[in-house]
Amino acid sequence: MTNTKELILTLKEVREARNLSFDKIIKLIEDNNDVPVSKSTLSRLFADGSENKNFSYDNVLRPVAKVIIDMEQIEANDDAYTRGFKSIINFKKELLFEYEKQIEELKAEIKEVEQREKAKYHDKMEKETATFQKNLAFLNHQIELKDHRIDHLLDANEKLLNQLLQCQRCKQVMDKE
Repeated sequence: MTNTKELILTLKEVREARNLSFDKIIKLIEDNNDVPVSKSTLSRLFADGSENKNFSYDNVLRPVAKVIIDMEQIEANDDAYTRGFKSIINFKKELLFEYEKQIEELKAEIKEVEQREKAKYHDKMEKETATFQKNLAFLNHQIELKDHRIDHLLDANEKLLNQLLQCQRCKQVMDKE
């Protein structure tokens, strides 16, 4: 079997030869503790022309093939050719399991790196915010100092102006006398 079409046609032949009902197939799948397959999915899988349709390998074809043609269990009466193919299937299944495990590990690692990078960014932003706060506080202090100096200068100017006005009045009074 090299493609899905051949697998489905083989499943149909073996099901008919073994006279397996949908209920029996469902029971065998349950006994294998495999992914459950519904009766409606089985009826679509074994319908005329179904070999030209797409079915999920992991969720439909593999569990059904596993119980109908026992494709993963190497038996004593299997010829060398069949044992070879079943060995390859088992090897590929183990590889897939390992790859899925590696993918999960990589996802966890990515999440960990992402969290570390977020923490670094957060720390950097906190430091920059603290620096900006210090600068802002310094500048506000400078503004207060300048405001105080301006107020002091305005008071001094007002005093000088008042003194000048007094001097002018005194001069006018003296000029009149």
